[in-house]
Amino acid sequence: MDDINGKLDDLEDHLENKLRGVEERIDRKLGSGRPSPDSREVPGEIHCLLGDLRAVSPEALAGIYNGLETSVVDVQSIASQVFNSTHVQSNRLYRDLAVRTSFVPYLSETQVNAFATHTPMEIGDREIPPPLIVLLGGAVNATRVASLALAADDLAEGGTDDRDLDNDRHLPRVMKRMGERIVEGQGCFSLEDATGILKETGIGFVLEEETTLRKARDHAAGMHLGIIAHELGHICLGHTLGERV
Repeated sequence: MDDINGKLDDLEDHLENKLRGVEERIDRKLGSGRPSPDSREVPGEIHCLLGDLRAVSPEALAGIYNGLETSVVDVQSIASQVFNSTHVQSNRLYRDLAVRTSFVPYLSETQVNAFATHTPMEIGDREIPPPLIVLLGGAVNATRVASLALAADDLAEGGTDDRDLDNDRHLPRVMKRMGERIVEGQGCFSLEDATGILKETGIGFVLEEETTLRKARDHAAGMHLGIIAHELGHICLGHTLGERV
């Protein structure tokens, strides 16, 4: 039975590779206008197709987490996990739509938002064809602050902090102040805002705890994964404005 399953897996991989090759040849013949791998840079950002993303090695990710900083490589790695998930890959419709979906981590934009659309989008002097998933920097900054607050609470629950856990959790205070700051900024949340929240709420100490930073990164990755998967769901189910694929 194991031998049969192995052969079936090999056959499935072979067919997947064949299908991808056919799709690429069709795209070239039709002149789809989608950017080639060496032309995806837009001013200050990177645009890529989900179907072109590959898992990033731990070595490539090493050192890119710097407290509040989030790199394009980091969010692209998370997007590749969404694309390569069993839920997407086992559904031909979802997979075919995801392959053609552009992922745009627009991290210099401080609006707290992410969205999916079937309308072309201009970034800098380039028009990016749909469908698109756009992750804005304000949302990334906000999830990073929330993840640090969660990690600070994890540290307390681990017994290295003598606070009253029932009455003095970091997360509720941080979320309340962060919400106020986002309202004050009319829906925007910059890295400067994030730094200010850490100082105001007294959780800046987590930036000096390597173990806590790793926990924060795990929390943030889960949040970003959920956001990207949610937006891809809009595309797969047709819940977007603009021309349908």
